[in-house]
Amino acid sequence: VEIPSYETTYWCTGVTLDSSITEEEKYIVRISPYITSGSEPYVHHILVYVCDGLDNSDTGKGGNCDSEISDNMRNCLSQTLIAAWAVGGSDFVYPEHVAFPIGGPNGEQFAVIQLHYNNPEQVSGITDSSGIVFTYIDTRRQYDAGILFLGHAVAPVMIIPPNTNNFKTIGLCSDPCTKTYFPSSGIHIFASMLHTHLAGSGIKLAHLSTAECTSEGKTAYQELQPIENNPHYDFNFQQATHLPQEITVLPGDTLLLECKYNTTGRTGVTL
Repeated sequence: VEIPSYETTYWCTGVTLDSSITEEEKYIVRISPYITSGSEPYVHHILVYVCDGLDNSDTGKGGNCDSEISDNMRNCLSQTLIAAWAVGGSDFVYPEHVAFPIGGPNGEQFAVIQLHYNNPEQVSGITDSSGIVFTYIDTRRQYDAGILFLGHAVAPVMIIPPNTNNFKTIGLCSDPCTKTYFPSSGIHIFASMLHTHLAGSGIKLAHLSTAECTSEGKTAYQELQPIENNPHYDFNFQQATHLPQEITVLPGDTLLLECKYNTTGRTGVTL
């Protein structure tokens, strides 16, 4: 891909999974970034989704995610996320009792890779082949992994005012949501990856349990130990990290992600 000479580009490429994966389920145990030499200043993040529904015209080529891809590829970006990398990140290795399942005769057959290029100087002539290297095994481990995405939607309505050092946004996975989608035994969080852009200065992932229902019919919550709390977020170090111990989140619990932004010195709004 020749990196477009625009400040910000989201580039999507569709691929067909190898037959060795689609014919027999595999289990991902390591995710490794591959960043083309010379592309380091421009590659902001890489996401990989798997899905069904692509056709031959979607695979083997790429385009601007906002304007040059099919509806099939665009729909894939809301399907199963299997890997994420951002600036400063390195390899992520799953615990010995956990692996991420992929493929198989009943699994997804395609993938879409999304790369976010950040090119503020609008440099041209840079060719990039960055991506993700997956290490997988044939044998299922004790637990299957999944990825839960939580945060504020990236949209034009997210407007951060200029010259402020404590603007906050909230992303919420509410108790009705966890009651509906979490298994009765809950989910076990063993790692996390915090991500925001240059104005981000702090991120906290809070964990709340339902304590009681009051006589007025209102629900009271008890805040538990935060799952993650980084009040000194560094854009240049976005590493997926293992938690000191696994944390169980039960149906009826609430997850609340608070992002803090600092736009001191900026004279215009940040979108």
